Amino acid sequence: MPPTGTNRPSALEDGRVTGVRAERDGASVVVRGKRGVLLAAGGFERNAEMRRKYSAATQPNEAEWTVGNPGNTGEVLAAVIALGAKTDYMDEAVWNPGPRADLGASALSVARQYPRTIFVNRQGKRFCNESNSYVEVGRAMYANDAVPAWLIFDDEYRRRYPWGQGLPRLRDLASVLPGRMPAHLLKDGKIKTVGTIEDLAPLIGADPATLAETVRRFNEHAARGEDPEFGRGVSRYNHVLGDPGNKPNPALGPIDTAPFYATEIVPGDVGTSGGVITNEHAQVLDESGAPIPGLYATGNMTATVMGRTYPGAGASIANTMAFGYIAARHAAG
Repeated sequence: MPPTGTNRPSALEDGRVTGVRAERDGASVVVRGKRGVLLAAGGFERNAEMRRKYSAATQPNEAEWTVGNPGNTGEVLAAVIALGAKTDYMDEAVWNPGPRADLGASALSVARQYPRTIFVNRQGKRFCNESNSYVEVGRAMYANDAVPAWLIFDDEYRRRYPWGQGLPRLRDLASVLPGRMPAHLLKDGKIKTVGTIEDLAPLIGADPATLAETVRRFNEHAARGEDPEFGRGVSRYNHVLGDPGNKPNPALGPIDTAPFYATEIVPGDVGTSGGVITNEHAQVLDESGAPIPGLYATGNMTATVMGRTYPGAGASIANTMAFGYIAARHAAG
């Protein structure tokens, strides 16, 4: 539970954390821990107020674009901060760029890694290697006036690649096959389409000449499987996530078949990465760098040990398990 009126949990005695205040069947209870208290909570990705406070560099972000657990609203983290815990990386998250929520289950969420696609910013310019790690691309969006960005693709992409993800019900199978773009996406304006790149530009607020030059320059090199500007398709990572049947490069192909399409992309996330700082024993540290007696923490409520990088899916789970074990050993020892 968050701190009460005094901003101090009732289970703090003589400067030591000795338990947790909770609510059971509508009644306030205190659960005591003789050897210490281990907190293993999620981040604060669902807390709009905390994201405004701590994430000034990644605005606008009102907790609307996250796919994190609905329960990750940061109360446990806020309670520990109120005890004087030191924090870091509060502006950071595991970024995961994708279309707006109602298109999130479509293959458009991974389209940036396939041939015949690019991301452009508000000016109609590319700004990153679209096939790189979702964390890197999300960070690049904030750094390059690309919130939102736009996914640009052509009709060849529409015909080649499926429009759904996962395993649909048999009766819905036809609607997600390659070439079967759901008509309502165009009717509702969620995907914009016109016959030329120049005519597409005003629909996304870009200058026609700038967008046309961006696509022309990309096409010139992509046809040869190259991207001298951002290095897309050079790494094995890019290759594996692309289309193995596309030659000469699984990650690259020109955007040259009309009509052309655009859809809005936002820097979503799967969770925040910042929180309280802990030492090698998973003890929570105060502003002076000293352990807060009796208090341990792990999980996404702690400042990630991986800093501003992310090895890949599941990394935060491994970190949580490892430091939970370390904390229990230290408390018992």
